Amino acid sequence: MNYLKYFFEDMLDSQGRISRHDFWMTILWVFVFNIVFSLAFGAVAHLIGTVVKLPWLVAFVLAFVNMAVLLSTVAMQIRRLHDTNRSTWTIFYNLIPVIGQFIVIYFYCLPGDPEPNKYGHPVNLSK
Repeated sequence: MNYLKYFFEDMLDSQGRISRHDFWMTILWVFVFNIVFSLAFGAVAHLIGTVVKLPWLVAFVLAFVNMAVLLSTVAMQIRRLHDTNRSTWTIFYNLIPVIGQFIVIYFYCLPGDPEPNKYGHPVNLSK
């Protein structure tokens, strides 16, 4: 669970590397958190909407949390690309319709460099 601690400590840090295992485990936990958080906020929005009529407040809080998670996830994706010795600019392959997402996911699935590269030493936080 060190990868979650690292995710929240270095939310906006795109420097360095992150191992494949830590990356995918963090993606899994962020996905689960997003589902639980959205369901909980949906229930609260429904209750607040019937009592106080403040759905904009709930939408604002949800948008703020989602933006923070999005920025953190992008920084983590950049660190994963660094682990495979690819440039930060590789993340822009996502902008290529259809095929770009598959290319980037393929890079995320590749094993990282076992030796130090220009982005730093290998990191495995799960140990």
